Amino acid sequence: MPLGHAGHRTCTGSCCGLCDPGRGRDRPTDMLTDDEKRVHDAIPGQGSATITEISFAAGLDVGIVRAALAGLEIAGLIAGDGAGWRLAI
Repeated sequence: MPLGHAGHRTCTGSCCGLCDPGRGRDRPTDMLTDDEKRVHDAIPGQGSATITEISFAAGLDVGIVRAALAGLEIAGLIAGDGAGWRLAI
């Protein structure tokens, strides 16, 4: 069995405080801003939503939503489909 970062066979998180064994793998949404997270969460899991619908669901101004949508699209997390915005992942 390979040794871990502190020379231990397994790390419990209490050995050195350098890891968090309960956290799991990184997700694509981990590095989003608070506004981007709210916008991402406001987009339905199936189908699409208009900017107005996303703005209402996220509780954010349309201008903030537009900026967040641009960042999310660049990150490849959402896509425009002509009728609105949908999740890409």
